[in-house]
Amino acid sequence: GNGNTAIGTKALLASTTGNVNTAIGTHALVNTKEGTDNIALGYKAGFALTTANSTISIGHYGVNEESNAIRIGTVGKHTKTYIAGTTQISIESLNVFEGTEALHTS
Repeated sequence: GNGNTAIGTKALLASTTGNVNTAIGTHALVNTKEGTDNIALGYKAGFALTTANSTISIGHYGVNEESNAIRIGTVGKHTKTYIAGTTQISIESLNVFEGTEALHTS
């Protein structure tokens, strides 16, 4: 591939035709062969990705073949999120629908 950045033991090890991927951390994007425009930060971040495109995995293994997604943290390990400039809300009962006919019912 072209334009890839790999920092860490075995980061982007399997990459063959993937382009503009950034893998920082031991085994970050280690199994990504053809994926393009992915970012992985942390130990085994993006580990499960092989052909995904345009994903961001921070402290998360990722989900194979899932493109255009952002995954931060690990379920059961990371239980709180703080983002500067946001108002405190409970997301336990928050529903978000986006896209054509996202909440479409017949």
